[in-house]
Amino acid sequence: MPDQSAKTHIGRDITILVPAYQCAGQLEAHSATLQRYRELGCPVIWVVSPSPDRSEEVAQKICRETGDRFLLSPPGLYESWNFGIARVETEFLAISTIGDTYLNDNLVKMAKLLRNLHADLVFTPPSLEGLSGKQILAFRSWPVFGFAKQLDPL
Repeated sequence: MPDQSAKTHIGRDITILVPAYQCAGQLEAHSATLQRYRELGCPVIWVVSPSPDRSEEVAQKICRETGDRFLLSPPGLYESWNFGIARVETEFLAISTIGDTYLNDNLVKMAKLLRNLHADLVFTPPSLEGLSGKQILAFRSWPVFGFAKQLDPL
């Protein structure tokens, strides 16, 4: 029988960072997409800049309800992200921008892959759902799709 003490709870090793600005109406729905990762023990940190639509108040309410961590960050995209990243205490970090979701246990799979391969970075192209053919073609120009094609073993 395998040693149960050697089992790791890799979810606890992944912080989900949620940067938000001017998107109050989307925060509740986005929070719901993170529930599976909360169940796996992933810490969730919301890093929110003061917003005209009061996104910071909505995010703070979500954090009180879910036990997530709330940070009020300085304004500015990079300043906000870096403010949050500087406070991550886990081995792995995933940035969950509003409207983007991680399906199934893909973050856990990527963290295991990083650990097993002793890699510094892992990426996966996004799944483009609910978009028109024209929109999908525009997104297919993103470099991540080219990298994935080059690395595809088939």
